[in-house]
Amino acid sequence: ADRQQGWTLGQRWRLSNQVNLFNESQFLKAPQESGLAHTFGMDFYPAVGWTTGFTLQKADLDTALGNVQRKAISVNGGRTSNDTQWRSKLEWRDDSGAERREQWVTTNTLTHKFDESLRMAARFNWSKTDDELNPAAGAKFIEGNLGFAWRPWDSTRWALFGRYTYLYDVSSLPQDESIAFYDQRSQILSLEGVYHPSHDWEFAAKLARREGEVRFGRLEGQWADSATTFAAAQV
Repeated sequence: ADRQQGWTLGQRWRLSNQVNLFNESQFLKAPQESGLAHTFGMDFYPAVGWTTGFTLQKADLDTALGNVQRKAISVNGGRTSNDTQWRSKLEWRDDSGAERREQWVTTNTLTHKFDESLRMAARFNWSKTDDELNPAAGAKFIEGNLGFAWRPWDSTRWALFGRYTYLYDVSSLPQDESIAFYDQRSQILSLEGVYHPSHDWEFAAKLARREGEVRFGRLEGQWADSATTFAAAQV
């Protein structure tokens, strides 16, 4: 059966066509964490298609290690139009007491339509955690990619897709000490084409290359090459 993780009680006010205000209280109850968190925030709509806002949070938590006081601040913004969709968020969190940890996180997405045939999409996620009590518990994650899709508006015979990805990932601390630590950083480039000459036939091909490195150790050790080339054809 599902375990109840807590309760949330809140309210929201529409102050005007451009401003919303909200607050909520969360009563948390989980196997390793329980407590009370208060959140206050505002959303702004300064112009057609534009959004921005912020949230403030303060929490008093009881964890397996003891009492933790948490503070968090996040800001966000976005833009939506017929051709472009953009959304970004930046968050800072600080834990004190039994845990002393600072964390930064940002998420960003962007899509754009150049014309009826060509579109692109991009994403960038980044996070960094510093632990004062246990520096080895720090973490870092970076993921970014940029891709495109070309489909002629006046033909269904051709399609071309491409994407570039960058990834840097520091493995998290496992609960099971027998699990090996594993860090990686990679760059991946892929290109795929599709040809559909008739109702009965379709041909496709894909080529990808990964320039990557791995190390068996967390935030330490020597990097080893893990490059890979991939090719495929389909009829």
